[in-house]
Amino acid sequence: NILENLRECFTEKKTEVENLMERTLEVKRTKGELQDLLTLDEEFEIKAKISELQNEIEEANEMLNRMKEEENSLSEKVNVGMNEFQQIANEVDDLEKKHYETVSRIRELKQHQTNKVTAFGGDRVIHLLRVIERFQGSFGRPPIGPIGSHLSLVNGDMWAPAVENALGKLLNAFIVASHKDSLVLRKCAKEANYNHLPIIIYDFSRPRLNIPRHMLPRTDHPTALSVLQSENVTVLNVLVDMGNIERQVLVRDYDVGKTVAFNPSISNVKEVFTLDGYKMFSRNGVETILPPIRNRRSGRLCSSFDDQIADLEKEARRATELAGKQKMRKREADATLNNLRNNLHNLKRIKDEIQEKETELEQLKIGRDEADAKARALRLSFEDLCESANGEIDALGRAEAELMKIEEKIESAEAEKAYYEKLMGNKVLNDIKVAEEQYCKLERDRKENFDKASLICPESEIKSLGEWDGSTPEQLSAQVSRLDQRLQDESRQCSESIDDLRMMYKKKQRKVSRKQEMYKVFREKLKACWRALNSRQEKFEESRRYLKNQLIREFNSHLNKKGFSGGIKISFKEKTLSVEVKMPQDASRDGVRDTRGLSGGERSFSTLCFSLALHGMTVAPFRAMDEFDVFMDAVSRKISLNTLVEFALAQGSQWIFITPHDISMVKPEDRVKKQQMAAPRS
Repeated sequence: NILENLRECFTEKKTEVENLMERTLEVKRTKGELQDLLTLDEEFEIKAKISELQNEIEEANEMLNRMKEEENSLSEKVNVGMNEFQQIANEVDDLEKKHYETVSRIRELKQHQTNKVTAFGGDRVIHLLRVIERFQGSFGRPPIGPIGSHLSLVNGDMWAPAVENALGKLLNAFIVASHKDSLVLRKCAKEANYNHLPIIIYDFSRPRLNIPRHMLPRTDHPTALSVLQSENVTVLNVLVDMGNIERQVLVRDYDVGKTVAFNPSISNVKEVFTLDGYKMFSRNGVETILPPIRNRRSGRLCSSFDDQIADLEKEARRATELAGKQKMRKREADATLNNLRNNLHNLKRIKDEIQEKETELEQLKIGRDEADAKARALRLSFEDLCESANGEIDALGRAEAELMKIEEKIESAEAEKAYYEKLMGNKVLNDIKVAEEQYCKLERDRKENFDKASLICPESEIKSLGEWDGSTPEQLSAQVSRLDQRLQDESRQCSESIDDLRMMYKKKQRKVSRKQEMYKVFREKLKACWRALNSRQEKFEESRRYLKNQLIREFNSHLNKKGFSGGIKISFKEKTLSVEVKMPQDASRDGVRDTRGLSGGERSFSTLCFSLALHGMTVAPFRAMDEFDVFMDAVSRKISLNTLVEFALAQGSQWIFITPHDISMVKPEDRVKKQQMAAPRS
């Protein structure tokens, strides 16, 4: 094998040497051809053309740069002109919109001047009053409204904006004497297409409320009650009971309002309103300032609308004049913008022509580069061929030296081959023949002994006994005798035959195997049951812990609506549950009061919060709560009622709330229905 490999290597090297010789001749031939191609005339012509193209390219680049600068300058001017044009257009739109709003406001004020009632509901309230007049006989007592039409200001119209901001939607409300009248009025409003009409149920026979001085705000600033007057006592009573106007303070500006609203020494102040529309109040130590409502239209309570109409007409004329000036500016800007666009268009056309010429120059430049590259390639090719020829000659010398070494290795390998062939013929072959003859003799002896032993005992029985333990024939004979004696003794004791016993043994063994399999199956089922039990126990503990945390969280969430806080202690081991509540006045202390130490209203509110927390964790299509607001003050009752309504709407199930108290604060909706029973007759 070594000799053959050396011969193959010798053949390959010889072929490689022949190939190198052929390539060397080809390189020499190519070298001569390149020398003939590269002449001096072509080189001079290429250099002259390159210089000419370079000059043209530089001139084109200078002109293109100048055009780009002019284009950028014109583009900036066009952008500035477009921005100015857009700004003027926006100003014109704003002025036209303002003029439209002013004209609409003037039209409304003139309508209010003709009929004051239209200021509190527009044309809808006129239609409603006509429908009420038609249904006059259906009312127990004629309704009063809108409230704003029964009010007037004392000592001028200065406080009109602040009072309107304070009363809000109450100005559009109607007052009825009973629930039955409210239903009739709601029907009238529906016929007049007056949706969401505010209706207040109040006792018309109640005299004018006399508010003690110590219950009024301790300040020199006027209140909403002090600047309002009405010939109807019921209207003022409703504003006091429903709007708390006796505790709404009116101030001139923002700074004075902050001083009055957030001064703890000034008591009985519910809200502060400024002339410029700010609303300020403090609840539970939290200071709140609401900004003026955008686009609010005031002046509905003013005694005269002439001044407002005159001011608005001046403003409309001024807006019209400004709009005319801006439109003129818009036309001028549009003309300037068109001129700039035309100049920019002409410049772009010139630029496109220059770019076309530049493209032609680029093509010439590409031709120049190709010629230059061709010259460089020819030079490099010539140099590479020279280097390649030198390398090929060196490689040829190395290949010849390597070929000589391979020939020497072949001669050495042939000598070694002859030596080892002679050595095998003299010594090794004789020993192999003697070993083969001895192996054949031993194989014949083994077959004869095997045949003799098979007559005495089959080979399968010997294999079943296992490996030979080294016992002699005498020891084996003695062991056989003992086994025969034992067999006879056992046969005398047992009446069954060995075959019967063997069958019985196999039967019992199968039965034991079945029982073991059954035990194994039962054991696996038992393990699966234990795993399921442990998993359910863990999930039960996790669910119990989650429900406990959810109950505490929901309970605290409902308590926070009134500034309370608290907790629920649950012991699953002792099966106990205790509720603890912390009042706002206890914030500086760590003590938590038990519900038994709370007042009646506080205990009712805490119980309501606990019930809502439980309701939030359960699912039921129908729920009912009776007298949930007993012993509560007005604030707690309002918070509780709003909380219950919001909770019921969010839950989606049907709720029934039963209470003997006033529910007028609940606004009827599509999903909220109010049913009020008539008062019991004395």
